[in-house]
Amino acid sequence: MSGALSTKTDFHDVWHRYITTGEDENIPDMLKCSWGRCRERGLDPRGYINPFNLDQTSVQKRVEENKDLHSLLESHCKKIEEQFDFAPFATFFADADEYILSVKGNDKIIRMLENATISAGSSISESRLGSTAPGIGLIEGKSISVVGEEHYSQQLHWASCFSVPVLDQDRTIMGCLDFTSTYDFGEKLKHLIPYFLSIANSLQFELFLRKKLELLELHDSYFHSTFDYADKMLILVNRDGNIINLNAAAQTTFGLSPNNIVRKKNVQELLELGLPWQASSQKALPRFVTVKSPYRVNSSPLSMESIPIFNQAGNEIASLLKLEKEKVKVSLPAKPRNAARFRFENIIGRCRKTRTVIARARKVAGTLSSVLLEGETGTGKELFAHAIHNASPCCSGPFVALNCCAIPQDLIESELFGYDKGAYTGARREGNMGKFEMANGGTIFLDEIHTMNVPAQMKLLRVLEDRQVTRIGGRHAIPLTFRIISASSKSLEREVKKNHFIDPLFFRLNVVRLRIPSLKDRKEDIPDLTRFFIEEMKSSFQSPIREASPEVLAAFARYSWPGNVRELRNLIECAFNFAEGEFITLDDLEGNLSTPLSQEESEVCSIEGISKKLMIESLNRYDSVNEAAGFLGISMSTFYRWMKKFDLSK
Repeated sequence: MSGALSTKTDFHDVWHRYITTGEDENIPDMLKCSWGRCRERGLDPRGYINPFNLDQTSVQKRVEENKDLHSLLESHCKKIEEQFDFAPFATFFADADEYILSVKGNDKIIRMLENATISAGSSISESRLGSTAPGIGLIEGKSISVVGEEHYSQQLHWASCFSVPVLDQDRTIMGCLDFTSTYDFGEKLKHLIPYFLSIANSLQFELFLRKKLELLELHDSYFHSTFDYADKMLILVNRDGNIINLNAAAQTTFGLSPNNIVRKKNVQELLELGLPWQASSQKALPRFVTVKSPYRVNSSPLSMESIPIFNQAGNEIASLLKLEKEKVKVSLPAKPRNAARFRFENIIGRCRKTRTVIARARKVAGTLSSVLLEGETGTGKELFAHAIHNASPCCSGPFVALNCCAIPQDLIESELFGYDKGAYTGARREGNMGKFEMANGGTIFLDEIHTMNVPAQMKLLRVLEDRQVTRIGGRHAIPLTFRIISASSKSLEREVKKNHFIDPLFFRLNVVRLRIPSLKDRKEDIPDLTRFFIEEMKSSFQSPIREASPEVLAAFARYSWPGNVRELRNLIECAFNFAEGEFITLDDLEGNLSTPLSQEESEVCSIEGISKKLMIESLNRYDSVNEAAGFLGISMSTFYRWMKKFDLSK
């Protein structure tokens, strides 16, 4: 709801009945909810306000974090003071954490606010001040006015306030702008609401322009760095064929500098094109041509690609000429179709947690439901994604994986949805198929999906809802059939609460959620995993290593495994580089566990401590020595030797 919460001129009786009896008739819904929250928190409406105040250092730090917005606020507040010096009202900005960063305006109103212990650094949280325009506005994300007795705290009944949220380019609330005056001036303040809204809109627009300019500067810097340091010869020309710029490779090749060519040379004078220059959109110049140049000592022909550059209106404004020595084209064999490499049989684990998640994954694999895999980095989420696809009804289709954190955020949309030719400068001339199109009829796996920016999340949500994709720069929607599996090393539920992930997309992805246990929670699987990695590496290292010693297995059982299964594999590989006998020993792992073992700890782990305990546990758990040895991942001969050493029997 925008505008005033109440149209009543005298709200005192309503306020009095509510705080004495709890009667909530004639109270607008938004205000009723706010008063209800205040009542539940036990706030005293007749007591003194007790806001939490930040120290000046903390306030200054927050101002610095919002410096772009704050500089714009300073400028606008100055204009307000000059234009409305007659009006008794103050303006303050509170950030998204509900702390006031600055207060400007009428001295009388500022003193009245300070008497209510409201100043720069004060919290305007509803839990501190009760119902206020900025407090409710930040909760609801709307522009709101609160007048007189609509304030829950009697100490603020003198005030008439209007608050409007300030949003960034992603529509995320950065804070709110509040205009406070006296109750008597409240009616006049209402007439200024359109003006206040225009100020907030102006702030947002100017902030958006600043961000755009920063982005343009970044793109410009990126273009020039790429242009200047590219290995190929690059020449930038306008629609008439006049040279705008040429990179270092082109300058060296032609023995020219920008100063002696850019101002006067047409590309026809530099290259023997054999035809009049015209922009490629007029189709007088082919996109690919073979050219010669009188400037070259070597008369070898050059192959030239003409790449048109378009403005936002879709009009061609320039061309980038890319030149290189002609090469013999070699036909390469077609890349194999995207395919999943692993099955459930490849997932190693005998502990209860591992068996449970495998069983659940097998069940969901037979459907086309969306699956969300959560677990720490290195737990094997991608392994599960492969297995689910291979056991699904769409197993004959492609399996397309994309690690969202490995793609720059400004390119994630083009990777996912593809683009048509001419979509943007630098795009492939024939356009590009996105991952969703590649996954048509199969499965798309989006790893580390929590790193995806909000605009891309919104577009992804649309694709999941409509089951069709429109390429960037394209006009036609492409219908698709696919299954989506997503994975995250962070809790998406918590990311939603932090406003880093949109909840509609979370609900779309979270049809079936599988939590992949970390290695520290499935230590029973370590012997099997160790044996598997040893067998895997034997051939490549041509090593005599057959197994890990009981001391090593004991050390592995004590270790916390922050890197999970991936860290275990790396440790085994490291040991293969140093081990000289048939067994991996603690010496082979020296310095490679994140928590190194002391000599004393090593002795305890080896013979007198955990090794013996593991042997006893395995013998108690299994009926046969063969099964007990299998549990520890060691051979029968080694197991019998250690039984004799520890004086154990079966």
